[in-house]
Parts: sequence; C-alpha cells; structure tokens
Amino acid sequence: TCNKAEDPDTFVRKIKNSLSQWEIEVENYDNATIMEIADIILCDTTYWPGDQFEAASPVEASFWSIHPTLDRLLQYKELVFPFKSRVWDTSGQKYCTAVSSTDCP
Repeated sequence: TCNKAEDPDTFVRKIKNSLSQWEIEVENYDNATIMEIADIILCDTTYWPGDQFEAASPVEASFWSIHPTLDRLLQYKELVFPFKSRVWDTSGQKYCTAVSSTDCP
C-alpha cells in the first residue's frame, strides 16, 4: 500500500470504517482485499487540481461551462414552471445511496 507510515491493522480498520459509511459490506473481506481496495482508491486514482470536488475547481476549464449553465437552467425553471416549494423535506425518508438505480427500492 502507499500508506507505509501507519500500522496495517489500524489502517485496515480505518478503511473499513470509511467504506461502511457508504453502506459497503466490508466484514466479509479479508485484510489483503481491504488493502487492495485502499490501494486502488487512495494510491492509483488519478487526482488533478480542480476536479470539481474541492476548492480549486475553478482551475478546471469545465467549471466555467457547468456552473453558469446550471444557474441559467435554474433561472429558466423558475420563470417557466416555478417550484411549488423550496423546502427539502427529509422527514423520515431514507434516500438511496446505491450506485445503480436498480439497487434502490
């Protein structure tokens, strides 16, 4: 793994905790599999400043076409067919976090 500074058991425990927050069943995986998953996620995944998920996203050229377009689409929606309510109702609802929509009830 690319994380050599930490005790492997502690590292595996942290990775399992992180993956379980995404409702990924990790208890059936052995430590070697968890370390392989961690290597793919943390070491082999290419990161580029401005990847639309952090504060430097305006560095990426696509930022300037995506964000103003979404603002214009929202404004158009408000002019043509306004929302009935701007309140996001979260009372007792569970939202599907599955990757595939076929996994949602």
